[in-house]
Amino acid sequence: MKKYSSDQILLCKDICIYLRTLKGADILHLYEIFEERAYGDSFKGTIIDVGASNADSSIYFAINGAERVISLEHFPESYELGKINVSINKLQNKIELLPFALSERDDKIPIFIYLHHQAFYPLKEIEYLQHIFWVHTL
Repeated sequence: MKKYSSDQILLCKDICIYLRTLKGADILHLYEIFEERAYGDSFKGTIIDVGASNADSSIYFAINGAERVISLEHFPESYELGKINVSINKLQNKIELLPFALSERDDKIPIFIYLHHQAFYPLKEIEYLQHIFWVHTL
């Protein structure tokens, strides 16, 4: 285990993943994906990973048979962490990480982040709003 910043650690076994420790659910996702194998054991063809977060699931798909993974992650912090994780695992030739959200239309939509945790609520305002940012959709 190695620190990346004050709220991130690097976990390595067969692959390495930087994850957040003070917000979000990165550690829970890691357990669900790699230990419980919630998405299955083997994959073929192209996988589309919508809401890729730190690219943990994208990496899982790529190392378990997917020839190509197209990953969408709209939240800038998660997207940047995902780029690092794809790179340190040398999977740029299999994983294409894109900074978009999925929508019924090609547009730009507002995303609201709740103050007390990193939950995302598209298209509606919430009490105790921390931050609004606009994301491109596909």
